[in-house]
Amino acid sequence: MRETAITFRNRNDSFKGRLVSPTKRTECVVIVAPGFAVDVNYLHGEGKLLNDLSKMLAERGIATLLFNYRFVTPDLKKFRKASMSSEISDLKVTIKEMRKRFRNVGLLGASVGGLVAASAYSHDIDCMAFWYVPTATKMSTPSRRDRYKKHREGYRGYTRLKNINYIIGRQFAYERNTFRASPVFRRLDCPVLVVQGDADKRASLRDANKILGFVKGEKLLHVIHGGDHGFKTQDGKSIVKSHAKQALRATARWFETSFG
Repeated sequence: MRETAITFRNRNDSFKGRLVSPTKRTECVVIVAPGFAVDVNYLHGEGKLLNDLSKMLAERGIATLLFNYRFVTPDLKKFRKASMSSEISDLKVTIKEMRKRFRNVGLLGASVGGLVAASAYSHDIDCMAFWYVPTATKMSTPSRRDRYKKHREGYRGYTRLKNINYIIGRQFAYERNTFRASPVFRRLDCPVLVVQGDADKRASLRDANKILGFVKGEKLLHVIHGGDHGFKTQDGKSIVKSHAKQALRATARWFETSFG
């Protein structure tokens, strides 16, 4: 396994990625669209899951592109500039570059990153996978008010993993509150896997089945029994290893089979 640093440019900004590749040349790559404000270089929580997946895929002869959106920095101070549109645009930049290097391209979207991945989809994407993706994304619902306090610039967020407060700008909040899943997911006509925990309160089995109901092509639902959002414990402080192991194996197997 080897890693290559890549710098992408989008408008006047740059953002960095890591291409994790098997030792032997491969024609297949999975591009990862991380979840909300996730730093893929922070090896805890979802960041650890995605890095573990990249190693598992490399063992199967598949490369993985891990990257942070241009407004996701370790301290999240730029996140107030982010929007779903900016993240979709960043993902499209990575897809265009990976298309130059690989014959087969797959996408993995985690949580809100799943909405970003579905929105960036084009018909030259070979296969997709989604982890715990919410279709009801409003930040102003009663269940989310304890997580997202209103702020003059939009909302104030908090990440337990890094113990950081950050600002979610109005544009991100608006686009997330008005996102419509149906027209986005109905465009997908490649093989699609959805991995979903049945104890997840942020993204439910209903969300997973709704997504699969929209998809036209081959599809598969893998349920993690007792699994919560991010495959974490209910207090959100650590990952349940058995749940993560199931998700990683199912996802790696899916991409290996789909790429053929």
